[in-house]
Amino acid sequence: QSVTSEPLVSVIIPTYGRPHLVGRAIRSALSQSLAEIEVIVVVDGPDPATLQALAAIADPRLRVCAQPMNRGNGASINAGIETARADWVAILDDDDEWLPDKLALQLAAARRSVHRYPVIATPYINRRPDAEMVWPQRLPNPGEPLCDYLFRQRGFRGGEGVAAPSTLLFRTALGRQLPFRTDLKRHVDSDWLLRAARTEGFALEYLADLRPMAICHVGHGARRMSDSNDWRYSLAWVREHRPLMTPEAVAGFLLTLTSQTASRAGAWRAFPIILWAACREGRPDTHLLVVHFALWFMPERLRWHMLEWRDRLAGIGRSGGMVSQ
Repeated sequence: QSVTSEPLVSVIIPTYGRPHLVGRAIRSALSQSLAEIEVIVVVDGPDPATLQALAAIADPRLRVCAQPMNRGNGASINAGIETARADWVAILDDDDEWLPDKLALQLAAARRSVHRYPVIATPYINRRPDAEMVWPQRLPNPGEPLCDYLFRQRGFRGGEGVAAPSTLLFRTALGRQLPFRTDLKRHVDSDWLLRAARTEGFALEYLADLRPMAICHVGHGARRMSDSNDWRYSLAWVREHRPLMTPEAVAGFLLTLTSQTASRAGAWRAFPIILWAACREGRPDTHLLVVHFALWFMPERLRWHMLEWRDRLAGIGRSGGMVSQ
């Protein structure tokens, strides 16, 4: 690979305690058709096994940023952004991987954007042990608030409005001006996007080429740095972020994402608590109420069959667009 003194894109890969996974992510970054990059692996705390695995990768574009203590995903991303040399950064979770043309297509789209702070996202393959799907199932509608796009889900399985961290490319200056929060154990990326949407010149844009450009591995026995199944945490998070969200988005977050987390954990006492919070603090429509009840009282297999039947009849359309400030 050709190496320039000044990379065009800095790739940030936070990792901790998963040397068996991070190698795949690094290889997919170093194999990009855009060769003028640097790959910054931020090791979040003492981790001799990961450092040993990284030492075996002989590519001058790889940089290792070892942290003295474990501080979490947000702090790891911030550390990578602070040391980045390129004008653009892209995040890659250590258990995900990219297709070869991702960065080249994103950089071209970013340079064409009329916005000062474009955040370029791509569709991706959500790969589970028993199935895989292409997410998002739809793109933002013109003028749609970012919070509505992310949280006003219309089905039971998620993936309708998504901007996964491993698909994002944005200006390094934006990441330094607006650091990721270091006190969150979950929803770190959603928090950052909601705050970024308040920045003048922000726009979330998707590539015109709707091919998946990343593979996100879910449920393969690997725990992500940001994983948490605590529904109470999500309830507190959405209450803190109410000023950044519409009432419809608040209700959507509670009755789909938070409700699903609680129902999978079998926390039955959460059912009325979440419902009451959504009605009191948000603005649920009939559809969201139906989704909430179905998540608790309808077997998951039946829900999936119903969605597959609906999709075959109507399909889920993609309408190109962007979400801007």
